Amino acid sequence: MNETQTEQEKSLTMAAIKKLGKKIAETRINDRLSAYESAQELYKLSESIGHELGMAEAKVMFASQAYFRENDTKRALQYLEEALIVLKDSTSYSLAWLYILYGNVYWRMGDFDLGFEYAHKSVELSKQGDIPSGVAWTSYILGSFYVEMKQYEQAHLIYSEALDIFEQIGDLEGFTSTLGGLGNIATARKEYTLALEYYEKALPCAQKNDLPTVEARMYNDIGVVYEQQNNYPLALSYLQKAYDIRVELQNILGMSSTELNLGRIYTTLNDYPNALFYYQKSVESTSSIMANPRLQRAYQGLAEVYKLLDKSKEALAYYEKYMEIYTIVMGEENEAKHASLEAKHDLEIHKLKNIELKKANDLIAQQNTYIIEEKLKSEKLLLNILPEEVADELKEKGYATPHFYDQTTILFTDFKGFTNLVELLPPQEVIEELNTCFLAFDEICEQYNLEKIKTIGDSYMAVAGIPVKNDTNAIDAVRAGLAMQAFMAQWIAEKRAKNLPVWELRLGIHTGCVIAGVIGKNKFAYDVWGDAVNIASRMESSGEANKVNISQTTYELVKDKFVCEPRGKIQAKNKGEVEMYFVLA
Repeated sequence: MNETQTEQEKSLTMAAIKKLGKKIAETRINDRLSAYESAQELYKLSESIGHELGMAEAKVMFASQAYFRENDTKRALQYLEEALIVLKDSTSYSLAWLYILYGNVYWRMGDFDLGFEYAHKSVELSKQGDIPSGVAWTSYILGSFYVEMKQYEQAHLIYSEALDIFEQIGDLEGFTSTLGGLGNIATARKEYTLALEYYEKALPCAQKNDLPTVEARMYNDIGVVYEQQNNYPLALSYLQKAYDIRVELQNILGMSSTELNLGRIYTTLNDYPNALFYYQKSVESTSSIMANPRLQRAYQGLAEVYKLLDKSKEALAYYEKYMEIYTIVMGEENEAKHASLEAKHDLEIHKLKNIELKKANDLIAQQNTYIIEEKLKSEKLLLNILPEEVADELKEKGYATPHFYDQTTILFTDFKGFTNLVELLPPQEVIEELNTCFLAFDEICEQYNLEKIKTIGDSYMAVAGIPVKNDTNAIDAVRAGLAMQAFMAQWIAEKRAKNLPVWELRLGIHTGCVIAGVIGKNKFAYDVWGDAVNIASRMESSGEANKVNISQTTYELVKDKFVCEPRGKIQAKNKGEVEMYFVLA
């Protein structure tokens, strides 16, 4: 086969890839099976010509299938992480959908801040790409987050915008789902007549257009309204309809929601066998999809029912499970904390053995909440100062041992023109702009696995390969450096567009051995020492604005990954002539 034929085949394959990508974008919501099949074909074609973007876009759809259809949260996250590496700098709809999937997964796992952050990113990216269906669906999901946060005005605004778009583009699933969302707001505000109007408008539309997922959701939400109106027979009737459909669809997330609702009503009706049955079913459902907040509520429900049955042993066991999940949701997961909580429970139960179980559990809950809050505060403060591994050692031993690292990569930055700007701008404005840049650098360091060491004035220092050793530290540091310069280029462009003064970034990188450890007694500081630190500083001062300047040592480790431009030997203060390179891409 000659070269011309090969190029023609590649061109035809690329055309097929673009066509499949467009088909996925059009069907990923309303015909997920078709979109998934297209994604499988897209992955095979992209893999055949090494087209990483196409493979990444397919993985986003694989993640959607794993999460929504196969209830495999771990595999969904794996696909998303792999896709994000390729898509992170793109502006495609796939990236917007990736962000909303991330938002959904983290929200259901209990990481509300991260879930909310990704949902916002998704909406903004969809708006930038002028994708009406993307804007509508990402807005709908963001609106549901606002409802759970009880920010009903914001949720109503977002839902209303989404509803208009869904109606314009004829997306019936989105339209009916959003009507249900507006009904949820009305329910939360106890406007039950209005809520039922929304649900009863959405329900026949879902039934007529074969939208069983939406139909089940409307039955569930109508059941909740009747529960709040104390009409339990009608509530159970609607919830059972919802549950039957969700079981048939194997919609685990939906099943877990209805199971919690049924468990709650049967508890109210003193039908404890049925209450235990549905709460236990909810434990099974939520455990399989890592939906920690719902699992927490299921354990809480089981503890409450056993308490009402005067089965204190079982009640305490489920209460402890509830607290265990609570600590996970709050970010406290290590065994020592769990052991401490268990010991506290045992002590309090012993002290209060003659007090009724409800009072004992209420008191223990208050004390544990206080313990968790105080530990969260102290640990958050410590982790703002020290790497997690070093902080753990310090807590366990009372000191942190210095460590020798035979290969790390040190990154230094400094702003050219900073001094001049300080003379031109008010101090508060200087600090705000400096903070904007350094916060962006912090996020980049976290993304590329660098440990921020310190800032001195307008200088910033970070190191890759500590406190956990790795073989990719040189590549990680160069990627971080390029990302920092990319951020600065955007920041400069925005300032110049407004005729505002700017500073530019010099950035230097060197690879070598260091010693890292904690210094200080009253005010801890994690720092690194060694000649490699001095050379990295010279790389920065001998560099040029808007460039990433690296040493010969770093170059040898990254030359196969990046395009570099040799600068020859450059005079460096106290180091003589040193080989340097600019990283171009």
